[in-house]
Amino acid sequence: MLHGKVLRSPYAHARIKSIDISKASSHPAVKCIITSDDLPLVEDTITELGETVINLKYLSDNILASDKALYKGHPVAAVAATDPYLAEEALNMIEVDYEILEPVLDVRQAMEPGAPVLHESLKKESMGKEGDHSQNVASHSQRKNGDLEAGFAAADVIVERDFSTATVHQ
Repeated sequence: MLHGKVLRSPYAHARIKSIDISKASSHPAVKCIITSDDLPLVEDTITELGETVINLKYLSDNILASDKALYKGHPVAAVAATDPYLAEEALNMIEVDYEILEPVLDVRQAMEPGAPVLHESLKKESMGKEGDHSQNVASHSQRKNGDLEAGFAAADVIVERDFSTATVHQ
């Protein structure tokens, strides 16, 4: 029987400069170690996946971080060993060189000009046109239907609220 353990980033936002698995690989109980280098290369492209669409590169990077850890606990490497304690021991032998970056801690901060950019390849699409620089907002669109002013004038009650939710998916 094999037991798996996952090495997770201790940082909320960090560039992964290198991952050295050589010491852990020489551990006698270790049968396999994987990093993002062992995953298939995935294009940075939007693909239909069931009832939704997703960027396959982002999905792959969420399995094991490649260039950047985007949240504290982001998986970076995984070890399979003959014993769970020895798997943990081997995990502690993996050396990751991080460049710690300023984290983005809430959605409003992420949308401000000059906020740390999480995905450098993401260019904002606004009204059907791609922007010229990276930012954390993927798109901006407007939907209009009917006469807004007439609707407000005819309404018995107008309720205005701002809503925000906790992070539900990375």
